Amino acid sequence: MKRLPLVFLFLTGCVYYNTFYNAKKYYDEENYNKSIEKCEKILERHQGSNYTDDAIFLMGKSYYHSKKPDEAKKNFRRIIDNFPNSPFREESYLFLGKIALEKKNLDEAIILLNRVADSDDPYIRMETFKTKLGLYLLTDNPQKTIDEGKEFIEKYSGNSAEAYYIIGNANRLIGNKDKALEMYKNALKESASTPSGKLIYSLAELYSEKDSLSRALSIIEKGKKNESLSLLKGKILMKLKDFEEATESFESVEKRRDSLGAVAKYHLGEIKEFQGDTSAALELYKEAEAKGEFGEISEMAQAKEEIFENISLLRTLSEKTKNEEENDEESEQNYEKKDSSYLFFRIGEIYYWSLKEAEEGVGWYRKVHKEFPESSYAPKAIFTLINIELTEDSTFSPEASELFSILTEKYPNTKYSEKAKELYGDYFQDTTSSRE
Repeated sequence: MKRLPLVFLFLTGCVYYNTFYNAKKYYDEENYNKSIEKCEKILERHQGSNYTDDAIFLMGKSYYHSKKPDEAKKNFRRIIDNFPNSPFREESYLFLGKIALEKKNLDEAIILLNRVADSDDPYIRMETFKTKLGLYLLTDNPQKTIDEGKEFIEKYSGNSAEAYYIIGNANRLIGNKDKALEMYKNALKESASTPSGKLIYSLAELYSEKDSLSRALSIIEKGKKNESLSLLKGKILMKLKDFEEATESFESVEKRRDSLGAVAKYHLGEIKEFQGDTSAALELYKEAEAKGEFGEISEMAQAKEEIFENISLLRTLSEKTKNEEENDEESEQNYEKKDSSYLFFRIGEIYYWSLKEAEEGVGWYRKVHKEFPESSYAPKAIFTLINIELTEDSTFSPEASELFSILTEKYPNTKYSEKAKELYGDYFQDTTSSRE
């Protein structure tokens, strides 16, 4: 067999290393698409090389950081299945565990992570420990996340930023916002370089929830610009009534053909609604819903559309005379749509339950029993208001007490009166006695 010249083998090796060097350089620069492209060239031209697993593993990491977990998983699996002696085998298990965790495949994640929990490589042991903190959080065990997180920080103090972030999430989950804020601040302080986007987002969001809006905006400026932060910035600017800048933030995202685009459309609709341009608002809500099945945001857009439809019906009803309504020969079902008390009640339901806008929902419920005391929806609205009042405030509520009296005295024979007595009769009797 003819032997290849040494100079050819040398040049081939140089080409390989040069291509791999460029692939690694692009990866370090976070230009993952270029890194993948170079790795694919290596595998195409140097298949069977002793260093093939280097390129496959680097390609898996590039796909992982490009948010393409399925492609990443294929490459990490190639390492495990085809390269039993590869130095990247254990780290491939680690990445597969992270992917399973991100996909909420928790049983699979724990099996994969346990494979490398006692690795001889201290980096892999540390990363596995840290990844398990997120696993505990997703298994509804926030206290274990906090306890194990403290142990991690004691053991790996030089790599504590992400652990602080995860502990912050656990505290937030149990309602301890002040402690969560402290942990997020620690994470920000411990970040060696540019803080992660998820940390910036969570910290700014928490400041916003605590109504420290200017502080939230200043935190956003510390992060790398991305669509999620633009949406959060827009929502904060809406709270500040700075609709011009909020519109700019949302418009930078609205053209996306995913859930982020739908959210941006929805908030742009809210701005138009607040400004009184209901036709433009309705159009934006329809566009938000039409962007696809995006769960809650699509449902909220649909809820807004129904509110607009019902308000339009109310306007139509107000223009009709009583005689016209009495002579209307439509079915009982269609008549309900022409019953103002029903429309008021339904709008209240949508605001309170679908949109989680409690104050607005309560306002519409109150209108039902005050403006339509003879309608069948009046006792239902009063019963609903009692439920809301006692659910949201565990102390004695004068308003709930007054509503209970109205319901049981004015509508004694309704099912809502009977149900209120059954559920809350003892409560009002006890609270009244104690106050006397």
